[in-house]
Parts: sequence; structure tokens; C-alpha cells
Amino acid sequence: MIDESTDITTTKNLDIYVSYITKEGILKTRFLCIIPLTSCDAEDITKVLVDIFKRKKILSKLVAFASDGASVMLGKNEGVAAKLSRICTYPLIVNYCVAHRLALACKDAKKEVKFYGEVESLVKRIYNYFKNSYLHIQQLKEIQNILDDPTLKIKKLYEIRWLAWYEAIKNICNSILALLKLFKESTNNNGRELYKQLTS
Repeated sequence: MIDESTDITTTKNLDIYVSYITKEGILKTRFLCIIPLTSCDAEDITKVLVDIFKRKKILSKLVAFASDGASVMLGKNEGVAAKLSRICTYPLIVNYCVAHRLALACKDAKKEVKFYGEVESLVKRIYNYFKNSYLHIQQLKEIQNILDDPTLKIKKLYEIRWLAWYEAIKNICNSILALLKLFKESTNNNGRELYKQLTS
């Protein structure tokens, strides 16, 4: 399983995971390595993968490949999967990552479903309310303590980070009583507007 990622310095990296069956017959998935990429074309990515797999002595055992659906990865003739298929010992099983498919479906749904955009906007507004305000963060913590709620941080939404969406929405849901109390008592227009939006 591979995926490209970009770090804070905007360096493109290739994240590589392997799934294998132990001698005891147990399926394991482990992080293999992360490699900085100088080029993101299929030829160079394939060279990087083949080099790593040869060094780890697993190229001859490669039976499956999973990635996002980008043509550089899954292009029928010149994608990474096609290139690996031509050099593998066994016929290569190619998988288009279900998480990537789901993310694309959600992104498309966002265009069609008004509520999706409204929730996204609300979560971003709640995050921005706390983003640069030590006072607001402390007020929320105090209310969470009074209500005996867990002290949860309001998280930022990241367009390409699915877990960040889950965490952001989960923390808001788990802090809803504290948030409502804080926004209701707010002397800040943004806080009062958020209270109205959350209670309407």
C-alpha cells in the first residue's frame, strides 16, 4: 500500500506499508518506510519501490498493490501498478483504496448536499472562534470542568485529512453542552451567532 504525502516543508514523500502473512498464518500490516520523492511520475515512483523491495528482499513476494486512484498510480498501461505488474513474479492484484474512493464520493456529495456545506462552515466557524483566543480556550476548559465533561480541544478541519474531520466533529459533539453554555453567555457577537446557529 502506498500513498503520497506532503510534509510541512512541501516535500513530496512516498509512504509505504506492507501486509504479509506470518509463519503462524496471521495477517499483519506494518509501516515499511517513508521516502522523499524528487519526481512524482510513474517511472520514478516505480524505481523507488523496486529499489526498496529489492533491498528488503520482498520484490519476489509482491502479490498485491494498493493506492489512490490517480492515473500515475493506476493508469492502465503506464501507471505504477502496470509497471510493477510487468516485473512481478506473480500476477499482481491491484486495489484502488476504498478510503480514497469514499473521500472522493464525499467530496462530490458536498457539492450536491447543502447540509454538508453548512456543517463544514459551522465547524470552521467554531474552530476560528477559539483559534487565536487564549481567553476563549480557557473559558471552554472551565465550563468543561464545571460540567464534568472531558477537556477536548476544538480541532481544525483539513480538506485531505479524513481523521481530522472525524476528530473535529467528534470533539464538538462531545463538548456541545459546554460550547452552548459558553456561546450563550458570550459577550462576543461571533459567540452569540454560534449559539443561535447551534440551537436553531
